[in-house]
This record gives sequence, structure tokens and C-alpha cells, in this order.
Amino acid sequence: MMWFEKQDGYQLAEVYISFFDDYGGIVGAQFPPADVGSVTLTVRINGEAKNVTFRVQKAWNWNNFAFDFIPEKPLATSGEVIVDLRPVVDKVVKEIIADEYSDYTEGDIIWSSLAFGTYTGSNGNNFELGWILYDARVIQLTAPPTPEKKLEEKPTEASNIFTVLGFYYYFNYQRDLNKYMILKENLSSLNDNLTAIAQTLKELGEKEYSEASRISGGAVYTQAGNLRVFVHLRKAFLFMRAAKEVSEYSLKYHSLLKEYESLLLEAQYLNIEPELIEKAEELKTQAENEYMNAISYPKGDLKVVKYIKNAYWLIKEATEELEENVIFSTKFKEFWSIASTKGPGDIQFTWWDQWLEEPIQLSDGRTVWMQTNFWNIIGGQGEVFMRYIHRTDEFAFYVNLEKVETQWGGIAWATPEVIFAGRSPAVWWGGKPKVGGYGFFDLPLKASEINNYDSIWVKVDYNVTKRSDTLVRFGIGIWFENIEGWPAAEVYIPFFDDFGGLVLSDKENLGEVTTTMVINGRATQASFTLQRGWNPGNWWSFEFIPEDPVPSGEVYIDVKPLVAEIAKIIGKENTWVSMAVGSYSGSKGTGFQYGWIIHDVRVVKPEDVPSIG
Repeated sequence: MMWFEKQDGYQLAEVYISFFDDYGGIVGAQFPPADVGSVTLTVRINGEAKNVTFRVQKAWNWNNFAFDFIPEKPLATSGEVIVDLRPVVDKVVKEIIADEYSDYTEGDIIWSSLAFGTYTGSNGNNFELGWILYDARVIQLTAPPTPEKKLEEKPTEASNIFTVLGFYYYFNYQRDLNKYMILKENLSSLNDNLTAIAQTLKELGEKEYSEASRISGGAVYTQAGNLRVFVHLRKAFLFMRAAKEVSEYSLKYHSLLKEYESLLLEAQYLNIEPELIEKAEELKTQAENEYMNAISYPKGDLKVVKYIKNAYWLIKEATEELEENVIFSTKFKEFWSIASTKGPGDIQFTWWDQWLEEPIQLSDGRTVWMQTNFWNIIGGQGEVFMRYIHRTDEFAFYVNLEKVETQWGGIAWATPEVIFAGRSPAVWWGGKPKVGGYGFFDLPLKASEINNYDSIWVKVDYNVTKRSDTLVRFGIGIWFENIEGWPAAEVYIPFFDDFGGLVLSDKENLGEVTTTMVINGRATQASFTLQRGWNPGNWWSFEFIPEDPVPSGEVYIDVKPLVAEIAKIIGKENTWVSMAVGSYSGSKGTGFQYGWIIHDVRVVKPEDVPSIG
């Protein structure tokens, strides 16, 4: 960034030369920016020289000009950049003088500052960023002659390459030396051979740098392209980089090793499956072997870096393996604890073959029906809990079954659910009372009457957790029945679906349907692919497969466009009889484990929908 000022000391122009620019140009100026051509600058990016074209924008920013030089492609988000700014200064001066409202001459314009920094903000109401500036200076790329002798008689393409690389080695040697000195303060706590190895590498680097300094007469920077200087400077860089990396990865390794040991104790306490712990322990053993290779390597050998890096990445993988399983197990413990506990007024199932005798009365007067609905399971070992929590009107479900025996085979086994409006098809439901009690909307509802509603909003607030081998389709389930009370169609409106669609061999996609959703407070137009298949139970199965899954959260969804589409397909002589929320679930293996908590489920009035009402 540059500032130019007037003769009286007041600001005249602020200038940005961007290495990358998320804004894409000037923002926030009093008047909109205008493109005023381009300039081509010679830039060296991480040692590679190239010509880069910058688009130039100019604007009036209240009290001064503003210029932004925007590269045609981002130069680098990190690294070393050397840029020739002379064309920038020439362009700025030219544009100030040429401006239609300007009466400045070249003698009126003073270049007053040069800085490095970031122009930052956000589209939201917060931001987070950070950067480290290793070096910033004005440099002279053309080396002046030395008093002793001219080291390079004639610039060649090869010498230019040596110069660029020499600058790179010079800057990075200095940077890595500074990093090493900071890391060294913590190395003494390790008390192993790697501390001495890192120190030896550092001393070798300093020795090579001293030789480069001797040859260049103390002018290593300006003589970086001289071949003899270059050779020693490169060695200095390699040794110092190795010293820094050995120190850095040793500290990281030991830090992760402590974290691993702590996680291992927690994993054993949580009774995580032995094979998962064995996998992590195997990785840890490999890491320890690589670390032993590193500390036994001869001092001064650069290959030590490979071994210490390997040790770090292996212990990192082992730690992440344990951490993932500890977090996973802790979350399952929470879901299990909620579902398996029974408080005053609660209703709880402790196996899959239990059911209600009458609807559950909620605190606000509504009624619901809760059922495990393990329709394909006839045997298994493990535990199942389903609970209505009277104190909060929440619902919790948890299952962990192995050696599952199914009635009809396949990968779909159970659909635990909470019916919050209507009833199942009459031939199954019998004489039990329907549930709901909303007044402004109730089921059953003739399919021909669906279009009497402008919208039908449903709220579901939920959390789901599952084992990686478990398949879950979580969301809203709907039934239609025919005039005789037999099921005519089942409809799934999932928020996510591990099955990837209907579990039927005979199915087809019918197109895309959209509706409005509010997901965690944000309104959106959600797209669903409608899929249809004929179910062996002798009814149609439909699924609205979501384009953007929502694994957990608070969801409001207008189901009217979706059920109206189904009514149009199956015929308006049928009746929409129920709405439930729950999980269609199973596995490709012989067991499954998952749980959910439904914090709230209900039909809501449009005016009660956030961002809509």
C-alpha cells in the first residue's frame, strides 16, 4: 500500500497493489470506481520471475484519489513476492495529472509512504484472519561492483536464475533461523537426541552462511547470484530449514503423543471397541519406530527430517482416530442416557415389540403417537429405547443391535417415528383416536382439499447421531389411503438420506419439486428430486430426495407443494391420513447403532415461521 500527498502535507492518493483481492476492486469509495487501463509489472513469486498484468481502478474516496492494482490472477496467498513498483508509481502520477478535475503537476505530488498490510471486512457481522510478515523491504536487484573484483563479468540467463534463487535462499535462511531460535526455547524440555541433532544442523547452516559471507565480502544479499556464494547459501538454507523442521516436528510429535495418551485412557474408560483401539495403537507404534529412526540418525544428515515428519504424521493419524471415536462414543453415551432414563410422567419403550394403548397428551393440549415400528426385524442382540419426556415434551430414540435377523432380508429394517397429525391407514389403525388437535389444520384430509391451503408448514427441531455403517433416512413420513382405508401411498420427505433414494428395484425419477424451507433461521428455496416406486406391500412409495441434506438442526418446511404433487399423481379420490417424523433405517451389515432426539415437532401457522411470518 502507498500514500501520496500534496505539497501542503494533505493526503492526495491511497494506492493498493494486491497480491490477491477478494473484493475484486475498490469498495466503499464516495464515487464508483472506473477502470483506467492496465500495467505490466515484473514479479518474482517464490523465486519464479514472470510478467504480470494488473487491471487498474481509480475512484474518488471523499478526500483523496484511490487506486487499486488488481492482478489478472492472484499472485500468491502465501510466500515470497518481489515486485517492481516503478510502473505503479508512474501510472498513479499520470492518472492524477490526467484527471479532469485535477490541476496537479508532477512537482506537486509527493510519494510519502510504502506499507504492507490487508484491507479487510466481511459480508456478515464478524471476520477472522491472520498473517505473519517475515520480511518487507525495498531492495536493489542489480548488484553494485565490489571493491575487490567483479565477480560476474556479464549477466547471463543462468546468472539471473542464480540471483532469483539466491534471494529465495537468503530470505528463507533468515526466516528459518528466526523460527529455530523461537522453537529452541522449548526443545530443552524434550531431553532426547533430536535437540542435539537440530542444534548440529543449525551450526552447519551457520558455517555455510559464514563461508558465503566470506566469499562475498560480507555482502551475501547483493552477491546471492554469484555461483560460489550461491552454492554455500543454498547449503546454509537446507541445513537451517532442516534444523527448523526437526525442532518444529519434534515439538508437535511430543505434544500429540501426550494428547494421544490422554485420549487412550478416555477411550478405554468409554469401552470403545477393541479393534478401533488396536488400529490407533498400531499407528502409534509405527510413529514411535519412525521417531527412533530419527533420533538414531547421524548428526548433520538431512534425511533425519523425513523420519521425524513421518513420526509426526503417524501419531497425528493415530490421535485423530482415537479422538473421532471418543467424540463419537461420548455423543452416543449422551443419546443413550437420555433415551434409557425414565422420569416422572414419561412413557418409555425398552424393546422393539412394545406399543401404546392410547395417544400421548402433550402439555399444550396436542396429542401424538409414538412407535418403534421395527417392521423387518425378528431377532437381534443389544438394546432399544424410545422415550417421551414429559417434562420437556421431547422424544428420544436409541438402538444398538447386532446379529440382526430380518423377516424379508434387505438393508432396511425399522422406522421408529412420532405421528404428530392424523393416523395410519384405517385398516392398520383400527378404532384408535387420531392425533393432532391443531384446529387450523388436521388430518385426515381429502386429497381434493389440499389446494384449499396456501401453505402447510411443519416445524422439526432434531439431532441425530449414527455409527458409520448405519443407514438412516430421517425426516417426515406421510401416508395416503384409498376410499376403502387401504394404504394408497407412502411419502418420504427426508432431511437427509443415507440410502440415496427408495430401497426398491422398480423405481423412477419424476422430476424436481421445490418448496420453501427455513433451516436454522435462514429461509431458502429447497429443491427435491421426486422418486416413485411400486412397493411389494401393494402401494406406491414416493420420496422427495433433498438436494442439500440437513443432518441436524431446526427446520421449517412448507409441505403443501410436495403433497399437492403426490395428490395430482395418485388421484384426488384418496385421503391424506397422517404425518410423522422419524427414521427409516438399517444397514448393509448385521447390526446398526444410532439415536435421535426430537426437541419439537408440530404443524405451525405461516405467521409463526421465522423469516416468513
